[in-house]
Amino acid sequence: MHSRQRLQRPLEGLVPNPKLRFMDQCREAMRFHRLALRSEEAYLQWIKRFIFFHGKRHPKEMGEAEVTSLLTHLAAERNVSASTQNQVA
Repeated sequence: MHSRQRLQRPLEGLVPNPKLRFMDQCREAMRFHRLALRSEEAYLQWIKRFIFFHGKRHPKEMGEAEVTSLLTHLAAERNVSASTQNQVA
């Protein structure tokens, strides 16, 4: 196996601990997928921004419409680049 390849583990193998808070469950999932620490930190920051943008609603209560509204806000009012929007989505 190539040294840069990651072992692909099926998502079905991950069952986040339901006793953990939401952000800790996200962190657990990212570590399961062996993301780089900097990537994990960036994704957690975007998740936090998403939650705060929508009035601290739990992500379980939100869906595609809320993601679209955040991306629209970033593009129209914050002039965020396309590559940053792709990271958010």
